[in-house]
Amino acid sequence: MHTHSPVQTQHMQEHQAGWPSSIDPSVKIQLLRSLNLVSIKGESMADSNQQYSQVLCFIDDHLSSHCHLTVFFKYDRFNCRSAAQIIKIIKKLNGYYLTGKNVSIQWNARVREGDMLEAGMDFKEFSVFPFIIFPN
Repeated sequence: MHTHSPVQTQHMQEHQAGWPSSIDPSVKIQLLRSLNLVSIKGESMADSNQQYSQVLCFIDDHLSSHCHLTVFFKYDRFNCRSAAQIIKIIKKLNGYYLTGKNVSIQWNARVREGDMLEAGMDFKEFSVFPFIIFPN
């Protein structure tokens, strides 16, 4: 029988919980407290308000007891509703950054997906914290 350390077990539970990908299965959201990370990947094309509301709640909860959080985005594409939610995340992180929290965004986009690179550059203008764009 294989046993896992408490950290591995917590990480697996968080990873399995994922968070509500069933609402919009084309976007994968993972809330990984032990890694101080929120990961959002895929296509966000449905009305994703509920998913993003849960992300915003996680950010508040996590930063109430931790000093660091990175939000990792890797979209294939997203719609206007999702863009509005991304701006809400940025505004929330701005507030935490101004209170001394170490927050950042890592925006990943394929070089051939010029729209995603451009969107990252546009979103970066809203942030007062480190917003790193990784073309790949």
